[in-house]
Amino acid sequence: MIIQFKKEDSYFLAALLGIAIVYSINLGLMPLLADEPIRALVSMEMVLRDNYIFPTLGGDAYLNKPPLFNWLIACLISNTDFSEGVLRAIPLISFFLISILHYVVCSKYVSKQIALWSSIAFLTCGRIIFYDSMMGYIDPVFALIIVANFYIILVFSKTPKYTQLFIFSYLLCTIAFFLKGLPACTFQAFTLAGVFIYRKTFHKLFSWSHLAGISIFSLCIAIYYYEYGSYGSIEKVLRALISQSTQRTPVSTSITDTLSHILQFPFNFIADFLPYSLLIFFCFNKKFKDVIRENDFVFASLLIFGCNLWLYWLSAETRPRYLFMFLPIFFTVLFYTYEKFRSQKTESYISYLLIFIAIAAIIAIGILPFLQRLNFIPDRIAIASISIVAIVILLVCLFMENITNMVMLVLLLLIIRMNFNLFILPLRKKEAPESANKKIGYNIAELTKGEKLFLLYKAPVNDDILYYITAQKGEVIYSESGAPVAGNYYIGRKSQLDSLHIRSIIYQFPVSYNNQTLYLVKK
Repeated sequence: MIIQFKKEDSYFLAALLGIAIVYSINLGLMPLLADEPIRALVSMEMVLRDNYIFPTLGGDAYLNKPPLFNWLIACLISNTDFSEGVLRAIPLISFFLISILHYVVCSKYVSKQIALWSSIAFLTCGRIIFYDSMMGYIDPVFALIIVANFYIILVFSKTPKYTQLFIFSYLLCTIAFFLKGLPACTFQAFTLAGVFIYRKTFHKLFSWSHLAGISIFSLCIAIYYYEYGSYGSIEKVLRALISQSTQRTPVSTSITDTLSHILQFPFNFIADFLPYSLLIFFCFNKKFKDVIRENDFVFASLLIFGCNLWLYWLSAETRPRYLFMFLPIFFTVLFYTYEKFRSQKTESYISYLLIFIAIAAIIAIGILPFLQRLNFIPDRIAIASISIVAIVILLVCLFMENITNMVMLVLLLLIIRMNFNLFILPLRKKEAPESANKKIGYNIAELTKGEKLFLLYKAPVNDDILYYITAQKGEVIYSESGAPVAGNYYIGRKSQLDSLHIRSIIYQFPVSYNNQTLYLVKK
């Protein structure tokens, strides 16, 4: 069978390559930050302890997440020269896999053009292009599995292959559970219920094939936690799983916060995923309800969107990165309605908006090389000049109608992201407290090289500091609650050290917890 490529396939591959090149520049420049050091430290301790069943953080049981994401990182730690860029490559690859999966499925059931633009919109929307594509978060990996499960349920539910549907779907649900726990089950329940009601096959949920899928899921979970019980308390880890899930629901927040979030959520959603989210205004066309029903895939996608989004809409603890799985189907609906309702007038308005953004970008990029804080960046004037020339060329092409509005927008966003990589990331590295913490971790590891080091009475060391100490020393840094042993190094609070009559301070450093100062000493 010969695969026939159409022009949209070539454009999509070219776009993937260009976006991948831009996103990979300075990917590992920043030290670990936010949740990244927790994921890296738990994974490193798995490797150092040679125990992949019982995750730990600082030697103590880590209960907040199931272990699959840490297994992925641990594999990289064991087989590569591990670095910040390697950690961030896992979520970044997941973003690209989501885009590819969506393009393939959407091309078959909607159109190549809508598949092309909704896939690229996913990769280049505001929140992803300027933040999450640079972070080593678990959420893109989780979103990849959930999106795959959406499409398995959506596509197979149109066929009589219910056994395959439930087996594949629950295998994906199992993988998703081992990434983030109970949220995988809520997606499974709401998606199956919504789609099967829409297909008028709700009775199939009470079949032996569905029971087989549930059995596969249950068996996999039972096997893991049976093994886990050999190392730690199953009751504690299950309680933590429930706690982690309920803290993202209205149960964990005040009524005031919940009501405020409910009112703000639609506007925040649009703001987080600009500029493509602005196409939502096409959905307010009076013919929207009729048009959206013309394509089963698009309508079912909107149904899945509605069946699952409500829980996040109600939860004041929702973060933009929790919503990645909704974006491919969201952008599919937007570009479908855009293709149906756009006109010469709306295209003109979009062109004016692009011209405004381009001029603003030229001004901003033109100012960057002359900011004193950026004087340390080499070739800054050349970088800015090339970028400005590129934007001017795009504007000329737009005026001459040699490129479409969407092509202009994507290229403009990539130029802006390139300047973000080359100007803002180096500045952040220079000024961020995480850079100082990385240096602190290296200093402590060097001062205690070849010697035992402990955290005295669970001293609140920053996760990033602890990660870099662990990585440099190549051993787990445990907490010590007993009497200090002569010859060992300890990190503790001043009050703790004074009570133990330890006053030979070797090194002191600040930590985030209550703006305290901790001390490195030798007994």
